Amino acid sequence: MGTWQEGRLQPGPFEFDPDRPDERIHHTGDLAVRSADGVFAVIGRKDRQLKIHGNRIEPAEIEEFLRSQPGVIEAAVVARPRANDDPELIAFVVAETPVPPGLRASLLSAARSGLPSAMQPGALILLTSLPLLPGGKVDAEALLSTPIVT
Repeated sequence: MGTWQEGRLQPGPFEFDPDRPDERIHHTGDLAVRSADGVFAVIGRKDRQLKIHGNRIEPAEIEEFLRSQPGVIEAAVVARPRANDDPELIAFVVAETPVPPGLRASLLSAARSGLPSAMQPGALILLTSLPLLPGGKVDAEALLSTPIVT
């Protein structure tokens, strides 16, 4: 089993199930738990992929776009939940020192012209540094607790 690419069958995301060699497993990236009655409940994803306005997006792509802009050293994008709606993307940017004049406005303008609408941050916050976890990853929870002033 596999996927059809470049005019031929390529190995795909299907693997043999070690417990049932006659069956295949397809890795979707979703995290799920199985209840005692065998029903699966999806509880999230193991990557950072989000669904915004019906589109699957990867925050790392937005971060890469922001880091490519003049005056930007580092960027992180998180999703803030909204009641009965898609999550809102919030971009956090560490800028060069001194901060270039008008950087926030120019980054929002660049995002509007250079990113699809589902990938455009609803807010952009300038920080002196990104909060990190002990392992060196960005602390998304700390970012979400940052006051958002628009």
